[in-house]
Amino acid sequence: MEKSMNKGHCRIDDLDWSLLEGRNWGAMRWKEVFNEERFGSREFVFGYGELDPGAAQPLHTHKQTETIYIMAGQAKVRLGARSIEIGPDSAAIFPAGMPHSIQVLGGEALRFMATYATEKQGQDVGAIPADEAAATKVDFVNGRFTRWAVAEEFDDWIPIEPSKGRKSMCVRLLVGGGTELGKELRGGTCLLPVGAHYTRHFHDQAEIYVGLSGRGIVYVGDEAVEVTPGTAIYLGSRVPHGADTVGDEPFRMYWLYGMESTGESFNWTPVEDTYTEARG
Repeated sequence: MEKSMNKGHCRIDDLDWSLLEGRNWGAMRWKEVFNEERFGSREFVFGYGELDPGAAQPLHTHKQTETIYIMAGQAKVRLGARSIEIGPDSAAIFPAGMPHSIQVLGGEALRFMATYATEKQGQDVGAIPADEAAATKVDFVNGRFTRWAVAEEFDDWIPIEPSKGRKSMCVRLLVGGGTELGKELRGGTCLLPVGAHYTRHFHDQAEIYVGLSGRGIVYVGDEAVEVTPGTAIYLGSRVPHGADTVGDEPFRMYWLYGMESTGESFNWTPVEDTYTEARG
């Protein structure tokens, strides 16, 4: 495990489970991966949760905006008056103060990543009870400008470095950005083709990466971190980073930006010449 004040990485499987019990959290198992004490992540509390078949998180709110990404299992997620069923490789966002809940469907445990935007509201993430009367007053249809839940497969890949053609890192934007909901967080998935290099760069926004499939090297400052499924990386503001694929499979990751202090205006500054081939 590597550690510094504004960057860090670890294997989620290596972390211990804790049990969050109570009326508002439900009987959820939880691994807290990043926070201010762990790697200096003041922008995020990020963790990995698990709910058994038939379990549910009751209707509740947080001071912080939350986003989730489903790794396995099926769930009915609710935001205010609306409910949607989602499965693996789907994301949802719950804006601060808005009633929401999660109910596990089917016979498989629900496994998901959850991130809370903590830069302005602090890292004391508590589940505040909400009732039906409050929930029915919140009515966001899951549409183009009020999108709060989406399956990854229905979003298009967008190239980050178009001059590289098919060797470009591509992203899918699943939550935040260009909608009325979730301006504190912006995230989705990214895919680096076989034999490709993602130019080292930095930006004002802090970022999280989590390996989903394939293998890669992510450059974090002066370090080269081997990333496989379940490797999580925290990058503080302006930490230089880039990536290479390893092997004969595309390298896919989950990514998430913190936007609370920087706003939605995004900057991307390269710190090396643009490469057209992997660095080897």
